[in-house]
Amino acid sequence: MPVNGVPSDQWRVERALGPYAEPMDELELLEEQKLIRLKRLKTKHKGVDNNGQYTEVFTESG
Repeated sequence: MPVNGVPSDQWRVERALGPYAEPMDELELLEEQKLIRLKRLKTKHKGVDNNGQYTEVFTESG
């Protein structure tokens, strides 16, 4: 909220952070933790074939 026409620090922080400025409730926090764990599991073995060898990734260049 502006104080004497000057925005307060809290207002600036909330505006800069957007929806992340609001504290999460317990259910939102658990859901975010679950999504982070799933993302880590998906990327943990990315690029490894069945024999445990890293596969080559070919990209088109130029």
